[in-house]
Amino acid sequence: MAELQRYNPVGLGLASLPGLPTVEPVALQESIRQSQGMQQSLDRISQFAFREAEEEAKRKGQMFGIENPPTMAEINTILAGPGSSAEQAKKVGARLQPAGTAFGDAARQVQSSMLRVEFETQTRSLLTNISAAIDAGQVNDLGQVISAVNSQVDTFTKILGNVSPNDALHYKSTASVAGNAVYQKAASHIIKMRTETMKQS
Repeated sequence: MAELQRYNPVGLGLASLPGLPTVEPVALQESIRQSQGMQQSLDRISQFAFREAEEEAKRKGQMFGIENPPTMAEINTILAGPGSSAEQAKKVGARLQPAGTAFGDAARQVQSSMLRVEFETQTRSLLTNISAAIDAGQVNDLGQVISAVNSQVDTFTKILGNVSPNDALHYKSTASVAGNAVYQKAASHIIKMRTETMKQS
């Protein structure tokens, strides 16, 4: 008995035949366009909301920094405690609000700026006292003056450098200008004293 030939499909669809255009229903195309437009709108709304939330976090962080500044009493307690100057600087940095968020970064920057102002005040006070001692004739060793000023400036610079390099640079620049004026005054006073001593001998 003869075998009948079987039909084998070639697997070609209408879309794969050459010359036939690909046609999508108009409703489907419109739905895709609307979906894309809606997604873009949602993205813009989300970005706006995130920006608003970030700005609000920054404002709250700044207020927190103003209301919770590090005090010189806390700093002095840390500096009087154990540890190297680098370890003490880290302890002071740990007293400030941790960084890494919009709130934390803003709070820490405000606290750092307030700490810099406090350090500048402390250094001006030290220089004023040294200047008064010079006027009273109580200073006869320039090395002691330089050591006293450099010790404070270096300590405060290291602390600020651990928190905010910009504030550390600003503080050191301000302290150096004020310190140089006192150095010159002390040097002139000591030279004058030595000159008078030589004349009397």
